[in-house]
Amino acid sequence: MSRWIRCNICGFDDTRHLFAIDSGSVVRCRNCGLAYQNPRPDQLTDYEEDFFLREYRDFYGVDYVEDRENIARIARRRLDAIQRLVQRGRILDVGCATGFFLHEARCRGLEPWGVEISGFAVKHAREKLCLNVCHGPLESAGFSSGFFDIVTLWYVLEHVDDPSGLMKEVRRVLRPGGVLGVAVPNLRSLYRLLLRRQWMEERRKQRHHLYDFEPRTLRALLEKSGLTVNSINSEGKMARSLISRVVVGGMGLGNVLVAFARACEPS
Repeated sequence: MSRWIRCNICGFDDTRHLFAIDSGSVVRCRNCGLAYQNPRPDQLTDYEEDFFLREYRDFYGVDYVEDRENIARIARRRLDAIQRLVQRGRILDVGCATGFFLHEARCRGLEPWGVEISGFAVKHAREKLCLNVCHGPLESAGFSSGFFDIVTLWYVLEHVDDPSGLMKEVRRVLRPGGVLGVAVPNLRSLYRLLLRRQWMEERRKQRHHLYDFEPRTLRALLEKSGLTVNSINSEGKMARSLISRVVVGGMGLGNVLVAFARACEPS
């Protein structure tokens, strides 16, 4: 079964077909440009052990746990950017998986908290890394308003059914002036533009990606959610050397978008 949905950012119901994937079609909103899977499958992905071990290995060549050092290296780079904006405080990682990012945050003197829908990942984070992780969606965690100084969502927004709804709750638990970090795959990447067939082969397998963001739509979502965007840059394939990071990444053409924003102060 599947259902038709409206654009999650602007609410319009006027789209054009963009491309086909194994689980259906991706369309683009004619009003704001957001790309999303429509119609939407009722049965969403089960993010349990098979996802982290088999599916991750099929895509990256190693399973998620085996990829810890690579994940930690990226985490350290993103924590450098975060701590240029705020040095100390409570950090919440939404969709924290097995807790590798939060472990690095704790090593930096931050107070780590996580939420994660996968029981397999929560068990690993709690038992192997002794982290405080809530099992379930953010909306059910019961955090007080303004409880966190930092909130991060690394590769989460493309997976969730309602990014705007999730961002509303993120904004609620983030203190005024607090910092948000986000990473999502980039639909506008040079990799997609130059190697479209290879990009499409990978994208067709990603049935759990419900949204495809690019710089303008990621900015629109963050601003709609009451955040002031500090920066949106990109990284990843074709943006690995220093020169390519400056040229490709700075132009927003890397295959991953990384954004940092602040929660607006009350007027």
